[in-house]
Amino acid sequence: MFSAGLGHEAPAMLALVSAFLGGMALGAWALDGHIHRSPDPCRWYARLQLCVGAWAALVTLLVPQLNGLAIAVMGADASPFRQALVAFVIPFLALLPATAAMGATLPAMERWLAALTEEGRALPRVYAWNTVGAVAGTLATAFLLAPALGFRGSALLLSALNLACGALAWNGRLEPALERARPDAQLASSLSQARLLLTAFATGLFGIGFEIVGVRVLSQALENTLYTFAAALAVYLLGTALGAAGYQRLRGTRPFRPLLARLLCALAMTCLAEMWLMSRVPALYDALRDILGDKPMAVALSELTVALAVFFLPTLLMGATFSHLVGAAKTRDRGVGRAASANTVGGALAGAVFGMAALPALGAKWSLVALAAGYLLVVPAANGWIALAVAICGAMVFALPADLRLVRLPPEAKLRAWRQGVMGAVAVIETPDGHRSLRVNNRFQMGGTAAALAQRRQAHLPLLLHPAPRRALFLGPGTGITLGAATEHPGLAADGVELIPEIVALMRYFEPQNRGPFLLSNSRGEQAQSPSGVRERGSEVVRAEGRSNGAPTSSLPRSLTPGAPREIGAPAVLVPTVFIADARRYVRATDRRYDVIVADLFHPGQDGAGFLYTREHFEAVRQRLAAGGLFCQWLPLHQLDELTLRTIVRTFLDVFSNTHAFLLHYNVDVPVLGLVGTLEPLTLPPDWLERRLSDESLRARMKESGFDRTLSLFGCHLGGPETLAALAGTAPLNTDNFPRVAFAAPRFTARRDTRPAELLLTLLKRGATDPRSFVAAGSEAFAPRLADYIAARDLYLGGLATEADGKLSEAIEAYLESTRRSLYFTPAYARLVNIIQVMAAADRGAAKRLFDRLEAAQPGQPLGRQLLGPLFKHE
Repeated sequence: MFSAGLGHEAPAMLALVSAFLGGMALGAWALDGHIHRSPDPCRWYARLQLCVGAWAALVTLLVPQLNGLAIAVMGADASPFRQALVAFVIPFLALLPATAAMGATLPAMERWLAALTEEGRALPRVYAWNTVGAVAGTLATAFLLAPALGFRGSALLLSALNLACGALAWNGRLEPALERARPDAQLASSLSQARLLLTAFATGLFGIGFEIVGVRVLSQALENTLYTFAAALAVYLLGTALGAAGYQRLRGTRPFRPLLARLLCALAMTCLAEMWLMSRVPALYDALRDILGDKPMAVALSELTVALAVFFLPTLLMGATFSHLVGAAKTRDRGVGRAASANTVGGALAGAVFGMAALPALGAKWSLVALAAGYLLVVPAANGWIALAVAICGAMVFALPADLRLVRLPPEAKLRAWRQGVMGAVAVIETPDGHRSLRVNNRFQMGGTAAALAQRRQAHLPLLLHPAPRRALFLGPGTGITLGAATEHPGLAADGVELIPEIVALMRYFEPQNRGPFLLSNSRGEQAQSPSGVRERGSEVVRAEGRSNGAPTSSLPRSLTPGAPREIGAPAVLVPTVFIADARRYVRATDRRYDVIVADLFHPGQDGAGFLYTREHFEAVRQRLAAGGLFCQWLPLHQLDELTLRTIVRTFLDVFSNTHAFLLHYNVDVPVLGLVGTLEPLTLPPDWLERRLSDESLRARMKESGFDRTLSLFGCHLGGPETLAALAGTAPLNTDNFPRVAFAAPRFTARRDTRPAELLLTLLKRGATDPRSFVAAGSEAFAPRLADYIAARDLYLGGLATEADGKLSEAIEAYLESTRRSLYFTPAYARLVNIIQVMAAADRGAAKRLFDRLEAAQPGQPLGRQLLGPLFKHE
């Protein structure tokens, strides 16, 4: 709930986790002595649970207001430090009464149980059962409660359970009367308190650090949905719980120091050994999916199994080590709270140490090596264990994989660039034909040069629907090709907002197709050079190494850095500016107004992406539109089922009642639909594009993208407000509190047996495009021509889908009917020409008969005779 407002950037997410853990650590440290000296710890436990339940319920209701406050303080383009600071302070203070009470719960439970169990066994037992409860809570919340009740309902229910626990414990009594638990002398005297606390801190740091690195590696193979991360967390907690439970038998009468040394050495070696399994995660996951299938439960079980393989053994040792260390920290005046607090502080800092620093700088393998070395550094000297462990770990480092880049390359393709970042692994892949594509976490394709035409159309279509755009915003520019297409519109200032910094750094690999390089906004909202430099498109060049005509970049004109974008050449072309930020947060925080806002194809199943389709986000976008502005949300139809699409459409219509749907291109392999919402009803004249493209250079550039005539632009129309309202029906809304897209989409996107064109064909059957819904009056001659064009388009798309199913003869009939229907829609005609050319090599007679049918279907089209006439001139 907090991340919806604070943003999904790494500084905010890690700071939020640190705020939660920091509150727990503070509570455990501050209240430990009071609880330990109390004669009635069950009452302490009851009070703590009542505090957790009451305060959590209150904060749950206040999260939207707290998010608004955080965004106002943070600003649109906050520095990573400012963002992390705000994302830490506001949740830390808001949650503190509840998180402090949570942190003190473990000391209270341990103190309560200590008088009823054998000395030294209270902590492992309490910790194990409490962590098993955390496993149940993780899985139940992600898979059951949140999809059924939403976030607010789930949080309130869990708060009520806390209140129930407190009420049940309030009248708890111990018989016989509780005596002050005595510390285990054998454990307490083994290490100094300072050394115990330091070791507890280090194991917390390394334990959560291992989780962070492990999840980052798993993200290169698994589905990366909210269910994926719930499964990984559940396995991590389960292993820790079983490790704590097993510790009761493991410990026995063994001396403290030798057992601690063995546990830490085993942890170091196990964390390194897991690298071998991590390198084989893609093959393991694919094998499990082949065996178990594509049903949601099968996908969840596959991800759980992979997570078990990676996390289970290390977390067993972590749970045992925690119990061993924290249990030994008890003194006559102090309980287990201080050591638990030190361990939690280490976990709170792990995000900054490993997530923000080690992973980007060292990569996954060497982060794990550093982590293993850290375990060895805190081993207490004990015989020859440390020397043997160091030798084994050293040998393992050289025997294990050279790196953990789990990038699957197509045949004969090569890896041009790879960046391990805070939020994911980003790769640029080049195929033998020279085309480059951008891939995030090895699975999520974010466009490339082979699809440059389609990506440019993502910018051109909404920009051409506006009469005179002066400023545009692109959410999720990826390769930058869509953003760069804005430079083809003279006088247009464009901003792009990209979440992942590594993507921005790799945009240079998609030049010149993306018209880059771009300006990169710095933390003060000013503009500076992008990682690849800034280049003019005229005679003057600012090169990647940072020099302009031999002058250093520091001597560049002021127009290159702060303030307005730079004008270059004639006619004026404005260099786009890229902001590294969460799209939701930027839209809510900025005070800029835009004529056109374009949102990219956000993968609906990816964790966090569902928030980009919520009513609250669409409302924030509406607030950023200037008078007469429009918003275009592109949707990947191949990644949506019908119910999810209907949910998005209904949510969009709830904010933009004047919405029209447009097809991006005529493609059934990767069909894309655009929802275009306007502040006023969309009404365009039949000669709209001819007027709009008064600039001859702009007209020439738009012709390359297929938008040189009004008919070609309007021919992408799929439905108006009434058609879309009928499609949406009574589908539920997608909101921040109830992001149904995030819950439902993963169950569809994980399937491998779907037809990409299935939903598109469903829409074509339901669509009822009426030119009168958006074409201005006086278009009596134009409307029938547009209707025929759209009918021919639908026939062609149906033919492509039929051909993809291997039914060429049926597809040919659809192409012929499309050709007969409209002289102006030419893709079906061109496809038939291509089929005839291929057919002639195997069966000239059949090719000639099809050629004759093509001529009869469209006798006014000379292209067929020009291309195919010489082929049949002797027949």
